[in-house]
Amino acid sequence: MPRLKPALSAVLLALALPVLAAAGGCRSTTATHTADTTVFLAPKVSITLPPPVLAAPLTSEKLLTSTVISTAGGTVRKTTHTLHVVLEADGSRVVLAGISTLGVRIFKITYSATGIETEQHVKIEKAPPPAQLLADVMLCHWPLAVWQKQLPAGWTIEDIKSPPPAPESRIRSEVPAGGSIRVLRDPSRRIVEEVVFNAAGAPVRILHRLFGYDVRLDPLDD
Repeated sequence: MPRLKPALSAVLLALALPVLAAAGGCRSTTATHTADTTVFLAPKVSITLPPPVLAAPLTSEKLLTSTVISTAGGTVRKTTHTLHVVLEADGSRVVLAGISTLGVRIFKITYSATGIETEQHVKIEKAPPPAQLLADVMLCHWPLAVWQKQLPAGWTIEDIKSPPPAPESRIRSEVPAGGSIRVLRDPSRRIVEEVVFNAAGAPVRILHRLFGYDVRLDPLDD
């Protein structure tokens, strides 16, 4: 899921800015491949992504609204952008594509047994590793048991049904009726990340407390 190397929302924001700022600006396609699948849970805490394997094929299209909170010179800034994100997982590989609100393809990432292949259609300098972009998406869709095997010693992840029990009052996200929340904690039991699911089991929100971003996932209109 950095500089801190931000995960999904911060990466999407960085990739989207050139397109959102100037439609039809200078674009070029850069293709890269890496066997490195390291991602960051927190500053200086890294793991490798779970294998790109699912028991059943998965296709998902979402309207992603990312809000990034940053501080510079004592001033707190909140920046929000929206992207159309398409996820396809056929059981052996994962394909993730991002399209700007202007209809311009920004990137395509393919994760398979050989590593991660990235097609970037807008040139972005100092972009975080592409594996980081996949982290939050896979956290939403890969089984809990798979993630538990990847975590460092002392880290925990669990799914909690709505409403959370009283001891979980530190959870910030509002959980829809009949929904659930996936909670990632560090060894001190501090909540690092929350993923909220609706009653149908679809992810609707990703909140990362350490990296300062809040992602809303909405279904696309038919």
